[in-house]
Amino acid sequence: MTTLELSSTTFVARDPDWIFGELQDPRTLVNIVPGATLTRLTGPDSFEARIAIGFGPLHSHLNGRGRITASDPRRRTASLEVTGGAVTSLPPVRVRMAMAIAPRNEGAEIRMTFDVDMPTRASLAAHAVIDPIACDLVDRTTRRLKQQLEEAPVVPLPPAA
Repeated sequence: MTTLELSSTTFVARDPDWIFGELQDPRTLVNIVPGATLTRLTGPDSFEARIAIGFGPLHSHLNGRGRITASDPRRRTASLEVTGGAVTSLPPVRVRMAMAIAPRNEGAEIRMTFDVDMPTRASLAAHAVIDPIACDLVDRTTRRLKQQLEEAPVVPLPPAA
C-alpha cells in the first residue's frame, strides 16, 4: 500500500464548538467535498457517497462508504475513514482524515490531515494522475469548508428548562 499524506489548515470566523458540532454530521462532511454526493445515511456516524474526481477530460467516479471513527468533543478532534473503489479505471482507495479545531481570536483554526492509501500495484502513471487530483481536491475542500461554515446560519440553542 502506498500512502499520499496531505494536510490543510484554515481559519473560520465561528465558534469552535459550533464548528465541531457541524462537522459531526455526515451530511455536512459530504457536502463540503466538491463533486461529492451523499447517496445514503447508514447510521448516525456513517454513510455511503459518490464523488466525481478528475482534471480536464480525465474524470472518474468513486463510490465509497464512510464513517466517523473517533470523536472527542472536549478536545474538538475527530477522525473519518472512507473506503471505496472507482467505477472506472482508478485503483481502490482508502482515505483517513483527522481534524482538530482550536480557538483562535474571534473564531477557530481547523487543521486537517489526509492519508490516501492506494494499492502498491498501481502504476507510477496512476500516481502521477492521482497525486495532483488529491492535492487539488484537498485545496478545494478547504476553501468550501471555510465558505460554507462562515455562511451557514447559526441556530440559537433553546433556553434551558
